[in-house]
Amino acid sequence: MPPSDPIHDFVQQASHILPDDLHTLRGELEKNLTQGLQHLLNRLALVSRDEFEIQNRVLQRTQEKLAALEAQVRALEEKHL
Repeated sequence: MPPSDPIHDFVQQASHILPDDLHTLRGELEKNLTQGLQHLLNRLALVSRDEFEIQNRVLQRTQEKLAALEAQVRALEEKHL
């Protein structure tokens, strides 16, 4: 089963709260709302989950290396005191 599309789900829920006498506008509302939300989200500086996970792993490795270097500096400082 493919993952659900949050924009589609939101638009569906929003269109179903329309009064019954406006159901003829539902298709046009769904189309315009979907396009508007997609345009808005495209303008935001968002990253994909994959990009986020990659950067998170890079950060973790960098923090580990920094901790190791700090330990080495402390050891050298103690040795020379």
